[in-house]
Amino acid sequence: MEISDIVYLAFSTVMVVVVLHIGVFWIARVVQPPKPKVVYVDRTPLPAIIPPDSTPLPPVVLPPRVEPPTQTANVPTYAALPLPVVQSTKSEPQLPPPIETREVDKVGWSGGK
Repeated sequence: MEISDIVYLAFSTVMVVVVLHIGVFWIARVVQPPKPKVVYVDRTPLPAIIPPDSTPLPPVVLPPRVEPPTQTANVPTYAALPLPVVQSTKSEPQLPPPIETREVDKVGWSGGK
């Protein structure tokens, strides 16, 4: 390789890195827009255009509060139902013997000797 090839390769590599950097920066700005700027507003009081009225306001008269009529509901009541009596049966379900007493081959899954 000649020196000019090395310079062109280095320059093109730098250009690719710059283009990728600008592309990533642009994508990041589009995905997350910049935060809104803080705007400070002058809060000096405005001059009074209308002179204050010195006449007192008339008193406010509220109408008397009317209580709503009480409501009654006739709810029927029922006697409690007796609980059903469950009679126990003498024949209990047959359960398999405990694991320790089963005849299981120690090597495999089969249940024979």
